[in-house]
Amino acid sequence: YPEKLIAYIERYDLHQYDSQVLGKSVVNAPVSNRVDNQVVNGDGTLYEVQKGDTLYSISKKFNVLVEDLQRNNNLTDNAISIGQKLIVK
Repeated sequence: YPEKLIAYIERYDLHQYDSQVLGKSVVNAPVSNRVDNQVVNGDGTLYEVQKGDTLYSISKKFNVLVEDLQRNNNLTDNAISIGQKLIVK
């Protein structure tokens, strides 16, 4: 059930409403980099988060900075979910 709920939230960008209620601004990725549509331009690669993954472990696996992963995927913290697709370069 949690996986389905998270998938709907990500697919329909429902997190934007949380940001509005909390008074935070929302920065949306350009359509060409949207993970929920699985479209990545250039040399970008999608990685599906596995059990036990952290942003740090993913950053080491793909030799990128945690901050770059956060920025490329519009993450405001280190929280990720199993099955979530991340843009890695």
